[in-house]
Amino acid sequence: MQRNTEVDVLVIGAGPVGMTAAAVLAEYGVRLRIVDRRPGPDSGTRCTNLWPATLDAMAFMGLDVGELLERSQPMRHKVFHLGEDSFSSDLTEYGAVSPVPLTQSQDVVDAMLTARLERFGVAIEYGVEACRVDPDDDGVTVVLRPAGPASDAPAERVRAGWLVAAQGMGTGAEELLGVRRTVRSFPGVRILHADARLENRDGIGPDEEHIYLAASRSAGLVPLPGGLHRLFLMEPDPAGGERPGAREIVSAVARVSGLPLTAVEPACPWWARPESRIAETFRLGRVLLAGGSATALPLTVHGMNNGMQDAFNLAWKLGMVVRGLGDEVLLDSYTVERRRVARKLVEVTERVLGMGTSEDSQATHGPRIRQGRVDMRTQPSVTYRQSPLSQDQGRPGGPQAGDPMPGLLDLAAGTRPCCTEWTLLVPRDSAGAPPVPLAELRALADKYAAVRLRLTEPGSTVHLVRPDGHIAFRGPVDDPAALAGYAARFLR
Repeated sequence: MQRNTEVDVLVIGAGPVGMTAAAVLAEYGVRLRIVDRRPGPDSGTRCTNLWPATLDAMAFMGLDVGELLERSQPMRHKVFHLGEDSFSSDLTEYGAVSPVPLTQSQDVVDAMLTARLERFGVAIEYGVEACRVDPDDDGVTVVLRPAGPASDAPAERVRAGWLVAAQGMGTGAEELLGVRRTVRSFPGVRILHADARLENRDGIGPDEEHIYLAASRSAGLVPLPGGLHRLFLMEPDPAGGERPGAREIVSAVARVSGLPLTAVEPACPWWARPESRIAETFRLGRVLLAGGSATALPLTVHGMNNGMQDAFNLAWKLGMVVRGLGDEVLLDSYTVERRRVARKLVEVTERVLGMGTSEDSQATHGPRIRQGRVDMRTQPSVTYRQSPLSQDQGRPGGPQAGDPMPGLLDLAAGTRPCCTEWTLLVPRDSAGAPPVPLAELRALADKYAAVRLRLTEPGSTVHLVRPDGHIAFRGPVDDPAALAGYAARFLR
């Protein structure tokens, strides 16, 4: 007999993306379940990079990013090698909780997110998959069943107000719904990597990523915690070629880089043929796509970061809607904001692929690298200036609506707004500036349960900051009516 259950939100997929969405929704007090077709969590290094925007999101979620900073390996420079020449670039991104990318095993990130869910009493249900998804105007009906071989366990009918598909494109609810997507493949190219401890690291700094460009291929070394390195290779894909092991990958990287690499206990061999896929929309009524269910990127190093940022962006909006704190129009901004980021990431990663597999890197890319005209950061800064949630009436200059608000996150000072709150930053009165209508602004903040007012240094501009730290509204402090009009559109 089929069981029937009801929840506010059903999350399909319990990787970092699904767990991020579930953790934020749990913070809002949403009734939710999170299921995954895998028999249990994966293990191993897998994705190693954590970009500043991802670390900011983790900090807003209340995760102990300070401890993560201490345990991880910072990556401050990216060094390109063209023949005997090398060119270094600073990866610092000022204003983020971590100004540089970190490398860390995905196991550590998974453990942090799992612990966060347990704090809210949310248990991941492994070995469960969706076999039918029926959305309607009021919610989604999902039939769940045990994954894997046939089981005598009965199927379960779940009625959810919303469904978050975060299980990876081609493996979850988006397949059942026939989501349309733009696909681009890169025939004749494969990417390989393995992890190892290198005995000879002369000239390789502990906080440097090194990339070696050669004819039709490239190799690289990324520092990992504990003195390990990830060695990666982009090369022509041999027809019918066998899948190489970790030692073969290390040897291939040594040949391309020209380094006398001696690896101790190389492990975690991996390879793939790159492909990019972007769903035409990240929302289909009551079904919302995040991470791999929405976007697959040619370079997997971006998958976890982009997906966690998707999930955080989506979950705070969905949490507000479910709890009656915000208008459903908030969700209309999700595709606009995150699909734009996905397209930019695809452009960047395709450019990296082209550079890494060029037949003549010296001639094609050498001049631009030497002149510093290549953006070495493969994770661009995230801004939402074009979002329908961004309204800017402030003076020219400084951070604009849609940009991250500088100084909002300060771990050393203990300043970390909760991901369920909007922050209204109001300047104090100062001589020579228009008087601040503090009583009126405080009444406006008190009108909305999710808004918290905070006084800042004297100035003439008021900022309303979203739960993800991006500026929603920027305008003159002596015109509270404009701010009130904005709040009335989106908040409840």
